[in-house]
Amino acid sequence: AEAQATEKLVRLPGCFLCYSPPENAPAVAPPPQAANGFVTFGSLNNPCKSNEQVYALWAQLLSSLENSRLLMLQPVTETREQVARYFEARGISRARLEFLPWLKLADFWGAHHRIDIALDTFPYNGITTTCDALWMGIPVLTLPGKWPASRAAAGILHVCGLQQFVAASPDDFVRIGNELARGVP
Repeated sequence: AEAQATEKLVRLPGCFLCYSPPENAPAVAPPPQAANGFVTFGSLNNPCKSNEQVYALWAQLLSSLENSRLLMLQPVTETREQVARYFEARGISRARLEFLPWLKLADFWGAHHRIDIALDTFPYNGITTTCDALWMGIPVLTLPGKWPASRAAAGILHVCGLQQFVAASPDDFVRIGNELARGVP
């Protein structure tokens, strides 16, 4: 396959995937939390990977950190309003949510500079999105499931030596998110 590749391949031992970031990806920026005074969780995963279980867990995490925010990809559709109402019903005000439309590539990469901690979706994890966030220096918090598609991010994190971001349960997900937000190693 090396002979068939047009770009330089980087192989991660023990991983199913080969990731090559774009040459024009912006530099890693400092986490925005210090400048903002609050932690921003984010998901730039395709919103079709999200569901009520994902939103419920994210709402639980946001509830545990009073001033936290959530930035997520959610195109301008009826679904955006439904998602906002879902979070509001769980005590998360709209002021703590920010929705992004489909983004041009440069804007997608720039959005990473606004995220302190990336939240993975389930049962279908982010794969390229996980690699993109890690490339941009953002920790990715994931809750793996039983199926290969729900363990992809955990596999990536393990190969990168970041297994501390793999939650064993929903409560563990919230605990890890809190520790990351508070700067606990």
